[in-house]
Amino acid sequence: MIKQASPNNRTTGLSIDILLGYSKSESVCRGTTAHVGGPERLPNFPHTPTLQEAGYPDVIYILWTGVFAPAKTPAHVTRILRDAIRPFMQDKAVIERFMKAGSQVSYLDGAEFAQFLGADTDRLLKVVRQIGLS
Repeated sequence: MIKQASPNNRTTGLSIDILLGYSKSESVCRGTTAHVGGPERLPNFPHTPTLQEAGYPDVIYILWTGVFAPAKTPAHVTRILRDAIRPFMQDKAVIERFMKAGSQVSYLDGAEFAQFLGADTDRLLKVVRQIGLS
């Protein structure tokens, strides 16, 4: 639930109560104030609105995981890693397991991931600066 914070809050001016978890049934969210942090509704929770739909257009909270290697890693090594990870993350059985656990899979490789990482970093740095943590 998002509510106006007390004057003592020195961060965003908002207090955010977040319950992170998953369920195979959306019914656990009925009767509560639950919202999806990402920009789209989750397939497992089609009736749970996003924070943007709830009136907070600038609030985006996405959990993601990436695989990184040192900048000087030889190209043939990063190619081996990509060639091993890509088919795994695109496997229908793996995607179904993630979906059953309440997560979505969005595989990005190379330049796509670099673009996403840059945009997400810029977005988060803007928030850090706005709330005075930099």
